[in-house]
Amino acid sequence: MTQDQHANTIPASLRDLDQVTHLDSVVLKQHYVTTMFEIIAPRYNRFTRAFSFGMDAVWKNQLVELAKPYVTETSCVLDLACGTGDLAFAFARLAPRGHILGIDAAPTMISLAKSTAITNAVHHVDFAVGDLTLLELPDASHDVVSMGMVYAMFRWCAPRCAKSIACCGRAAFLLISTLPALMNSGGVSCISATC
Repeated sequence: MTQDQHANTIPASLRDLDQVTHLDSVVLKQHYVTTMFEIIAPRYNRFTRAFSFGMDAVWKNQLVELAKPYVTETSCVLDLACGTGDLAFAFARLAPRGHILGIDAAPTMISLAKSTAITNAVHHVDFAVGDLTLLELPDASHDVVSMGMVYAMFRWCAPRCAKSIACCGRAAFLLISTLPALMNSGGVSCISATC
């Protein structure tokens, strides 16, 4: 089996993956992380709320507030690592005549986000499975680029996705929380950049 074939199969358990091999490899690390999110996807929202003691909603609201000056009713917003779509739907409320695109590497997360969009009749939000480090979007195709709840993965993915973020949006907002930040309510750091 080639590395590409291996990276495109999602095992039912992380036990099927050698942790050291996967986390030490730039090529295989994303496969490990995607597998983890595929496994927790059905319980992701409950898990995140419980793990953060409900602070995830506060952090996401802070990110949206930070982005508000850049979002108009017709804005195009790109939400990277969108998960089940919380931020994408928040931006959809700010840009009711715009277009929001959420991208996540985990197909089950995207499926859950699409289901929520259908259930709530939100027609100007699209979701797609994709690698945020390999975006193929035209320059300046989005007014705002957001990425929330990245935690410790930011250090790994930032160098790989910085070019993609800078190329496709006029403003980027990243919500980054580390474990010490989770332990106190003042631990949210937001980075905004005009591209």
